[in-house]
Amino acid sequence: MIFIRLLPKALLYTAVLLCLAAVSIQLVPSSWLRAGPKGDGKGVKVAVILGFGYEETNTGEMKPGAANEFLLNWVLENHPEVQTILVQEGVWTVVCETGAATCEIDGVELLRIHRHDPTLDVNTLDAAACAIERMNALREKKAILVAHDLQLWRVAADFERARQSLCSDCEFIIPNMPDTPYPTQSVQWRTRNERIYRIVEILARFRDSKLFTRETPDQCIAPLSDD
Repeated sequence: MIFIRLLPKALLYTAVLLCLAAVSIQLVPSSWLRAGPKGDGKGVKVAVILGFGYEETNTGEMKPGAANEFLLNWVLENHPEVQTILVQEGVWTVVCETGAATCEIDGVELLRIHRHDPTLDVNTLDAAACAIERMNALREKKAILVAHDLQLWRVAADFERARQSLCSDCEFIIPNMPDTPYPTQSVQWRTRNERIYRIVEILARFRDSKLFTRETPDQCIAPLSDD
């Protein structure tokens, strides 16, 4: 115990993170990382989809990748009553032009959650604040929350945290997401395969625990230019 107290905090945190990574690979089954369904999505007209990585062409143009294509198609096929889908840029590029201001597919309107800025790392809590800001502007209080099946638990937790401070009467439906593919050529290395992402997810949940202070943004960190 004396030796542990003498360790610098940074070194101690590093050791803990490495242990968590090792455990996540060997002992934590993927089923433990998945979110349980919550609420009834029947009749809900709005969905929020958080992107999961994206790929690029040889000329640097964005491609959605397998996960983003899957997530959008899953919503369209399983929730035909949805009329508006709030998405991040990787999902937007599944059916929309990168520079387009408006977009729809089969009568369903797609809206960006926030501005895509490669210099900003918009984490799930940031994205939650942006999505709620967009919902408030649309006067919508209920949405189906969709993300990669291994990311959805943490996404749901961050949206709940943001909801409490930014929109107490909002409600987010958590669906039972099926196995979601990985963008093998993702620009974000952490989303390229399940083995890597399981480690990332465990570490992110440790970071988001009560051991560390995280304040909910009071406004979107990457607002759209027309906001």
